[in-house]
Amino acid sequence: MEESLSKNNEEKVREKSRLDILKVLKNKIIFDTDKEKDDVTSLRNAYKEWKIAQIYFENVTDPDLVDHAIYSMEAARLKYIYFLKKLKRENSKAKYILMEQ
Repeated sequence: MEESLSKNNEEKVREKSRLDILKVLKNKIIFDTDKEKDDVTSLRNAYKEWKIAQIYFENVTDPDLVDHAIYSMEAARLKYIYFLKKLKRENSKAKYILMEQ
């Protein structure tokens, strides 16, 4: 049983190492233009806004704020989709980045 736990721990450490390496590589990508870098930054920010809006929606308790939370979440989702489509249309490097995330 201890051997099984040891193997599981080793696998977890290896997987964490792989994920850490991917994170480092994502941050080391050199873009052809500042515009490409800005577009990827905008996409990441839009994704964060969407997640924050989802958390807000899940935690809002005032009935008057539920509609606001829904509209905020939908607006953030549409903003994320806009940047995602834009990057897929314009950037081959961005397509690679998006596939790796």
